Amino acid sequence: MAVQKPTISEGDQVQVQNRTGGGAGNPITWKVVDVSDGIVRSEAVDGSHVVRPDTLFAPALDFNDGGEKGTSVIDWQLGELWPLATGNRAYYHRIVTLADGTTNEQNWRCAVDKPGLVTLRSTGRQYDVYRITCISEHNTHTWYWAEGMNTPLKYLRTDPKGQLLEELEAVTPEI
Repeated sequence: MAVQKPTISEGDQVQVQNRTGGGAGNPITWKVVDVSDGIVRSEAVDGSHVVRPDTLFAPALDFNDGGEKGTSVIDWQLGELWPLATGNRAYYHRIVTLADGTTNEQNWRCAVDKPGLVTLRSTGRQYDVYRITCISEHNTHTWYWAEGMNTPLKYLRTDPKGQLLEELEAVTPEI
């Protein structure tokens, strides 16, 4: 069984619980402010924003997460993750320009698997999920997605050594 890509619309929003860093414990509301030409722009109430392809897991094209700011160009993609199904893979190459003018190239290798149940601390509920893992030279990004959702239940970002950098969890997931 596979999960189809949801339709993302302007005005969609999700409240997430930040589990890491200085903002740990504080809920953050992200809202979709624009969807056009295959691009989704989302903003948080704290001024953070992210712009990414509507594939949802591809590398960000423009980002300001309260710490790092920059833009990127995805110059090639191979494969597709949607519909989510175990074994689906996608590869991306992007050129990143940070706010300070430094640039780097990144190769993202993404794969979908189905690890089973994940428990959200915010609700205590368990969900049968797909795990989408994207590995680059700089970070590993992991999303947990349940059928019927319009947004991930959980997101993790770790550095190349496995150190947790960011953990976000949906506060009020709707299934």
